[in-house]
Amino acid sequence: MRSAYLTRTLVCKGPVLCYVLALSKMTFRPAISLLAALLLFSPGCRKPSETSAQPAASLATTNVSSSFTNLAESEVEIDIDKSSEHLERGNTFLAEGKLPEAVQEFQLAVKFNPEDEDLYYNLGIAQARAGDNEAAKKSYRRSLEIYPDYVEAHNNLGNILVAEGKFAEGIEHFQTALKQDEKNASAHNNLGTAYARQNKIAHSLSHFETALQLKPDYAEAQFNLGNAYLMINRVDDAINQYTRLLQKYPGFAPARAQLQKAQSMKARAATAK
Repeated sequence: MRSAYLTRTLVCKGPVLCYVLALSKMTFRPAISLLAALLLFSPGCRKPSETSAQPAASLATTNVSSSFTNLAESEVEIDIDKSSEHLERGNTFLAEGKLPEAVQEFQLAVKFNPEDEDLYYNLGIAQARAGDNEAAKKSYRRSLEIYPDYVEAHNNLGNILVAEGKFAEGIEHFQTALKQDEKNASAHNNLGTAYARQNKIAHSLSHFETALQLKPDYAEAQFNLGNAYLMINRVDDAINQYTRLLQKYPGFAPARAQLQKAQSMKARAATAK
């Protein structure tokens, strides 16, 4: 069922929260979505169109892990209250960085409510943060089997696939997310990152620029835009992006390092003349 929930994009602070991707000594930062700590369950709130939702044709059909395989066919009875209790504990453990405990609680939440896509989504986040990307992919795919239009699940699954070098499949998930929400800044940033990883800078620029238009304070997108400019020797444009970013976020160390690099490149070019 579609529960009422909030989402936010995390500012990257390291590989635990985001997949930091390197390309020719250039770092691009995709965004990962995370449900807010509180999910409000509303039994029976599924929209009519979701009642018979099928997996998107483009998605790989992957069996979910044994921890929740065929749960709907087991003898466990659906218990929304118990599921909600385990969900709350899982979110608490996740916030505290207790990842094995969070994974276990989310698995129990799924056990008592195996047809809620948000539970598999949360489970996927915990598994990814714990470094178990294979399990995370299965959880995100199960979430998408239940609700194929889940934008955040497409984003997060796409990030894992791109990090694994599976660019075509990852890009397909970002594009699917944008078909559902063309103004999703995170999906534009992630798609731009995927193109940059393949050195398709012209494609990446348009998506980084769109992400910034949609969300002017989007630090990752502005950092990525500066990096993309630098890769095609638009040094002044890169300096402008890094400078503007540091005016808003003075403590953003990677941007400061890139600004110094761009300024050195400009100085060397001037000396060469």
